[in-house]
Amino acid sequence: MNTQYIYNNNKIEYVVLPYRDYLRLTKQPEPAAATENDDNALIPHEVIELRFLKGMSKFAAWRKHLKISQKELARRAGMTQGAVSQIEKSNSPHRATLAKLAAAMNISLAQLAD
Repeated sequence: MNTQYIYNNNKIEYVVLPYRDYLRLTKQPEPAAATENDDNALIPHEVIELRFLKGMSKFAAWRKHLKISQKELARRAGMTQGAVSQIEKSNSPHRATLAKLAAAMNISLAQLAD
């Protein structure tokens, strides 16, 4: 089991462990896939890390996590690579564009929400 310890005043206060290990230890089933209006949409740790530790936009973080180039994402979403680049920089496309990107990455709209 791969765990991480978080200390407070030299004492272990929290333990971070992989989600699958958490499910196994708590004997919980894996939740169903997120839907468009799901407030509990799962976001992989790598996406969170890319966003908040590397400073990437949510779109760039998901794209990198899924190992998709801007050019490939643009092709899948029916837009130009330049448009994808601009969206990754601005981080605030229209809802219709957001839906196109989610579909192109095969993730739910809720997973792209802030």
